[in-house]
Amino acid sequence: MDGGQSLTTAFIALGSNLGPRSAVFDRAIELLESEPRLRVVARSSWYETEPFGQVQPWYLNGVVRVETGLSPLVLLSWLHAVERACGRIRNGVRWGPRVLDLDLITYGKTRIHTPTIVLPHPGWRRPFVRVPLAEVGGVPVAS
Repeated sequence: MDGGQSLTTAFIALGSNLGPRSAVFDRAIELLESEPRLRVVARSSWYETEPFGQVQPWYLNGVVRVETGLSPLVLLSWLHAVERACGRIRNGVRWGPRVLDLDLITYGKTRIHTPTIVLPHPGWRRPFVRVPLAEVGGVPVAS
C-alpha cells in the first residue's frame, strides 16, 4: 500500500462450516491481501462454535483486523468477491451452511444503516464474533 494513503482499521469476521474450514480461511486471507489497498495486520485464533438456525455442521469462526484504503462499500464488495472465489454460493438461506462467510464488523468509527450495509454489523454482539474480535484488539462499538 502507498505510504501516503489514508488507511482505516476494519474488522472482518470469518465463518465456515463446509469443506476444509481452516484451509478456506487461509485462502480467504490470501485473497483479501491480494487487494493492494488492504493489509491483514492481525488474526484471531479460530474457534469452533455451535450453529444456530437449522441443523448443520459446527462452524469455525475468527476475526481479522485489516488496514485498508477501500471505502466501506468497496470493501464489502471485495469481501463478497472473496467469498465467491472460495466457493460461496448465496442461495438466500439465512444462517444456513456455507463454505465461507465474511462479515464487515466495523470500519473505523463509521456508522451506516442502509439496505446494503450496516455498520457496526449487528452480529458483533454474538460470542463467536465478540471473543475473537477482542483477541485482535477490536473494541465493541455501542450502538
